[in-house]
Amino acid sequence: MSIRDAMESALLSREIVSVHTDKEDWSSCAVGLVDGLSDLHVCLKSISKDGCVGGFEVRRLEDIFKLDCDGSYERKLRNLVDATQISLPASIGESSDLLLDVLERAKEQGLVVTIWGGDLDDSLVGFVRELSDEAVRVSVVDEFGCADGYSWLSLEEIVALDAGTAPELKLARAWTKQASGASS
Repeated sequence: MSIRDAMESALLSREIVSVHTDKEDWSSCAVGLVDGLSDLHVCLKSISKDGCVGGFEVRRLEDIFKLDCDGSYERKLRNLVDATQISLPASIGESSDLLLDVLERAKEQGLVVTIWGGDLDDSLVGFVRELSDEAVRVSVVDEFGCADGYSWLSLEEIVALDAGTAPELKLARAWTKQASGASS
């Protein structure tokens, strides 16, 4: 069975998985419910370490070297998620282009995104303002939640994408506070 096949099984069973893409740091992973799968990407409905479901994490299938399913960590998170009995956000579902679909949802919902290119130590963070089949324009937000211009990025350069997860929500709140303070 391939990692993609295991992802498909997890999608159908609504199983929580841990996705590893950094061979240098096995403790670093994206955790969530498999929410969408294409030939190139997997989309997880992100789950934080305290069991909060929120936002999306998109990873290239070719970058995934390890997938944890039904381990003690995933089972503990399932218990936390089930205990909260919250309704989950609408699924992305089947998609030929998960990256584009998640960017579109982030634009529509005003979610802060974090986009990684080839250098995973460097990222672009902000709000999706324009989107085409080839590129995305992001209003950049710095680490303090302040507006910092905008950037265009070719979709082909995107290696990973988070949208509306806990770190992005924190920046969105800081940005909102900065923006409302600037207008006062």
